[in-house]
Amino acid sequence: MTKTTRDFAFIFVYYSGAFPRPGQVENPRFFRNVFLRFLAVCCARGKPRTYNTSMPSRFVATVSAAVLAGFALAQTTAPVGATPFAFQKNVQALPQIVVRLKDGISPQLFAATRGLKVVRPFASRGDTWVMAARSVADATAQAAQTDTNVVSVYQDAVLPIRLRWEPNDPLYNPGTPSGASGQWHLRNVNNLGGFNIDSRVWEAWQRDLTGTGVRIAICDDSIEKNHPDLLPNFDSVNSYDWVGGDTDPSPTLSAEGHGISVAGVAVARGGNGIGVTGAAPLATLVGLRLPFYSAGTTASAFEDAIRYRSTGTSPTIQIKNHSYGFSQPYVNDPTEVAALADSIAAGTIHVWAAGNDRKGTGSLGENEDANKASTQAVPGQVVVAAIAENNRFAYYSSYGANVTVTAPSSSSTRGITTTDRTGSLGDNGLTGYPDYTNRFGGTSSAAPLVTGILGLAKQAQPALNGRFAKHLLAISSDIVDSSDATAASDGGWRTNSAGIAFNQNYGFGMINADRLTAAAVRYSGVTALTTTDTGTVNVNGSIPDNNAAGITRTFTVGTATPIEEAVITLNITHARRGDVEAYLTSPSGLKSRLLVKNADDGESMTAQTWTALTNAFWGENPQGTWKLTVVDGYAGNLGTLRTFRAQTRHGSLIAKTIDGSAFVSQTASTFAPGERKSVRFRFRNTGSTTWTPTTYRLKADAATAAAWGLASRAVAATTAPDGTTEFAFYVTAPTTTGSKPWKWQMEGPGGVFGPTNSPTTLSVGSFNSEFVSQTVPAFAPGERKAVRFRFKNTGSEPWTTAAYRLRASTATASAWGLATRILSAETAVNGTTEFAFYLTAPTVPGTYPFVWQVEGPSGVFGATNSPATVTVSSDDSSFVSQRNIPATIARGATFDALLTFKNTGGSSWIKANGYLFRSVNPLLNTTWGSDRQYFGTEVAPGATAELRVRAVAPSTAGTYTFSWSLGKTDGTVFGQPSTPVRIVVQ
Repeated sequence: MTKTTRDFAFIFVYYSGAFPRPGQVENPRFFRNVFLRFLAVCCARGKPRTYNTSMPSRFVATVSAAVLAGFALAQTTAPVGATPFAFQKNVQALPQIVVRLKDGISPQLFAATRGLKVVRPFASRGDTWVMAARSVADATAQAAQTDTNVVSVYQDAVLPIRLRWEPNDPLYNPGTPSGASGQWHLRNVNNLGGFNIDSRVWEAWQRDLTGTGVRIAICDDSIEKNHPDLLPNFDSVNSYDWVGGDTDPSPTLSAEGHGISVAGVAVARGGNGIGVTGAAPLATLVGLRLPFYSAGTTASAFEDAIRYRSTGTSPTIQIKNHSYGFSQPYVNDPTEVAALADSIAAGTIHVWAAGNDRKGTGSLGENEDANKASTQAVPGQVVVAAIAENNRFAYYSSYGANVTVTAPSSSSTRGITTTDRTGSLGDNGLTGYPDYTNRFGGTSSAAPLVTGILGLAKQAQPALNGRFAKHLLAISSDIVDSSDATAASDGGWRTNSAGIAFNQNYGFGMINADRLTAAAVRYSGVTALTTTDTGTVNVNGSIPDNNAAGITRTFTVGTATPIEEAVITLNITHARRGDVEAYLTSPSGLKSRLLVKNADDGESMTAQTWTALTNAFWGENPQGTWKLTVVDGYAGNLGTLRTFRAQTRHGSLIAKTIDGSAFVSQTASTFAPGERKSVRFRFRNTGSTTWTPTTYRLKADAATAAAWGLASRAVAATTAPDGTTEFAFYVTAPTTTGSKPWKWQMEGPGGVFGPTNSPTTLSVGSFNSEFVSQTVPAFAPGERKAVRFRFKNTGSEPWTTAAYRLRASTATASAWGLATRILSAETAVNGTTEFAFYLTAPTVPGTYPFVWQVEGPSGVFGATNSPATVTVSSDDSSFVSQRNIPATIARGATFDALLTFKNTGGSSWIKANGYLFRSVNPLLNTTWGSDRQYFGTEVAPGATAELRVRAVAPSTAGTYTFSWSLGKTDGTVFGQPSTPVRIVVQ
């Protein structure tokens, strides 16, 4: 087919706007109608035509043949693409393809040849189009076709994608209302305090952990069930009111409302566009109203609330929050303690506020030891202290060996934003938002923050219970205030022999929801609980008065199973209980304070039994001899250690056998056919198993292995969970060009797992270039000038700015001080690019290498420039002759002297490069009107030229020397000057 016919075929179809569908190409009526539309378009463009609607069928057939011939041009055989989403779960294939066309290919004409319809172009690139097919099956077939006009093609699909949970609640972010801090305890976006203190819940939310399916009970003074941010999560079936004896825990007294704020911190409904969000925004809220005010704080009510729907074989409530405590030390409530033990054993997680009784920032005072509350020394529960935004324990936060974890809460300058009693009652504080407050805080807020986060962990790991939770908190919490050495800390941060750090101000550290929830899925639970128990040991020994050595007793633990809590029960008689301290030392030598002395507590103890708990030894091997020490810390009063009992609890996490990986990166560039070079992959171990070289490897899929001749590569080094491994090896590219499969995945004993690398194809292309031209001026030593090179892309791959450059040979780079120059713009196949840049010549005259070549991902390729050397010459000149110089001249008169010089240097003399005449004898004198004269003639090296100097005679009579030399604008002169002539000025 001739070019004219081919062009007509294209124009015919393109301007008609009608493209044949399958089956129409054989129908002459289609082309007849198309042609009529084509003529109509021409007429509409101002080119009137007359035509016969009953044109001869042979003309239609001729036009049809031309059009069909044009269509046939695109159809050739070359591998293109496939369906990358085939056989994936929850991926829906679409009846459309995504095609990247080569330069110059019309998408409309391409679509017409395939029976497709252009849907839209890619916004990110002008050569890629989405095109609709007739059906899913047709799209699959289209994606499998071959066409040399296509760079790549794949079948489109609907992927299982959804937005991660993100709060849209106005009080969540800072600035609403103006100046408000937002819910910084959840996500400290403005880094208030300067230490990035927050609970890292946002990261857990991004894994869709919202507390869904977890029932959380708030044991408190009331829960306003109709609060707009609590009602969506409220569970009326499981709620209860011990004041009114019904299932409505809403407040009835003006003083009530504490529990409303507690509930908001844990489980306020998030994402509903109003107010605030809780840490577990989609958890279920159970309200358990206790008689703090109206009916008296009876032991029976509190025991009942602890047991309520959280004992037996299938407790309804998974987590309970207790943001309350005794108002004085050493209150022993055995009914609550027993209820807690039963409920914890049944699987309910109990979270307890450590208390707000700290006396000062570092001193020891009354009731601030959280171990002096009997309900907070029950194994398996979580006791929570508070940290302020300044990376220090909150000024009010109680401490103790029984503290499990700390969480962000209020300081003297900043509160916690949460739900408040609706209307004017409550703490308020937020202008325009009367149902919320930013004045909440204390460990009453820290505890429900942990409660909500444990709700996220419970969602991630349904087997979570109190023991399991404490194990996870011990390994996932963050060390804060690392330099803390206050008396309350009991020696600051100390790491036990199991590698677990502990500080009595912070427990295991600040809760990290991201790490906690990630750890929860790596373990299936905890080994069965085992215990050792000394039973009651009679001592009846005096406690030395005001003596740090105290009275000591030892006991032995025979098991090596890692320890959880150590629980010590003392029976003491003492005239002043504030004098009493107690310590426990493990076989490793680690010493933990169980009870702190208190100068303000003058109450007596008479055969009083007290239980204290410590978490400091968590995970240690407990086997060996332990030492218990009871000390009298102040002078003047005596006491007796009557008996003690030591219990140790044992167990360890059970790691899931989970193979998980995350693709990190790959280094693999375009190959030339048959080229052998190195590639690198990095994968992170996100599972619970350790990758070893004998059992884990990088695996190529079948198509990749067939194309590249390599099926797998073993892990180079043992890689523990959370570690990253690198695979580095050589591969040899296929000998044919095109897009080749490049899919790699981790493989273990159970087969391949985790995501593949990305991208999963790799280009094999031919690389070639043609030298077009260069512009290289003459250089003087050390001179800096611009040079230009032009190269044409004669290979099969476009040149990108990221991967292609102009490369100097080693000798050239050494001589000229420049090794590469980047490509300034992407250069298509058959396109020409220009490299323009400055070079500084060597400082010594001579001929120097000047070899440049295009370089791509696989090294230099194609033709070099020509010529491949440049001569660097110093400027020089020789004087030849001069004429038209008068012997005498009138003052102020002018004359044009003609001076002939020969260029004996290596650079052309041209004004643009700074060459000119300079007056000499003396140098740079202005006797003849100026010290310089420009000339417009270019004088090449070796050439001789007569150059004009226009002179103006001095205004004072006398005899003057007339002599000139070649020079430059920088004030230098070079070469042989003209012969001096003496001119008389009259």
